[in-house]
Amino acid sequence: VFLRHVDGSDELRAAPVTNHRYALSALGAAAACTIKPSDTVYCCIPLHHPTSLMASVGSALASGARFALAERFDPDRFEAEVRRAGATLVFYAGDMLRPLLRRKIARSLPVRLFAGSGMRKDLARKLSERFGVRTMEFYAGTTHRAILANVDGTKPGALGRVLPGSDPIDVARVDLGKKSPVRDDAGDLLFAGREQQGLLAVRAEQWITTTDVVRRDEDGDYWFIDSLSGFVGQVSTRAIEDAFYEELEVDLAAAYGVGQDVWVAYVGDVAPERVRAFLEARDQPRVAVRVDEIPLTEGFRPKKSGLPRTRNDPRVRR
Repeated sequence: VFLRHVDGSDELRAAPVTNHRYALSALGAAAACTIKPSDTVYCCIPLHHPTSLMASVGSALASGARFALAERFDPDRFEAEVRRAGATLVFYAGDMLRPLLRRKIARSLPVRLFAGSGMRKDLARKLSERFGVRTMEFYAGTTHRAILANVDGTKPGALGRVLPGSDPIDVARVDLGKKSPVRDDAGDLLFAGREQQGLLAVRAEQWITTTDVVRRDEDGDYWFIDSLSGFVGQVSTRAIEDAFYEELEVDLAAAYGVGQDVWVAYVGDVAPERVRAFLEARDQPRVAVRVDEIPLTEGFRPKKSGLPRTRNDPRVRR
């Protein structure tokens, strides 16, 4: 498979995947989603994306289900394609499905489940309210064998718990200032308690830490907070984006660092006084700019490198 670099650049990097790792994703997704031969799996994510190749294609192969491959995701054609294929399960990536909330789509879709990775809590809740379709969030690394799924769906947005076959996981304490795990005098990892954020750690022959900051709640379910690169100081840019979606209901949001400050670009018609009140209620973000468009990666995550970083940027809508 091929992955985007963490800075969101267009250059792809290769990620080697063993047969065992592929089978683990395929069988795990098929079992967690209870896919049967009578199901039709619909995929409109580029095939080089891990969710597409490993979970979507893999789960259809493992379960013997029909597989419907779209040329690309088009929110204006989504309903027609899903109905024509009789799709019962749709795989997503990132914020891919958010535009559906603004489309005139009948509630009675044939889809019984949205499955994938990177969906935010607010979108999972809104999709359920809008279409009556449950969401199953997965977490699976390509360079390690940690696989989680929110199987019961009772906590929208959660990563859930490890699936059978996954390596053991834990949460390692993290120094966000240094962007590195905290270790004791012997060099061993120190682990976080329940409801404390830290780096997802995976144990194969030894513990390794990922660059994903997570927390484990009192029930033992894991939640994704942000990637290490998403923090500006102690502030999670993803948390700011989540707040924009929850409080201002924008179409798209992307928070990013400008020096020591956090800026957020957003798409949507929101009254300026509401945005101003949002900024005044918290230390970060310092600046919010309304733009016409925020480009997305092929994994449907905002490309932040080219967003406005000066107040007189001509792309900023006033």
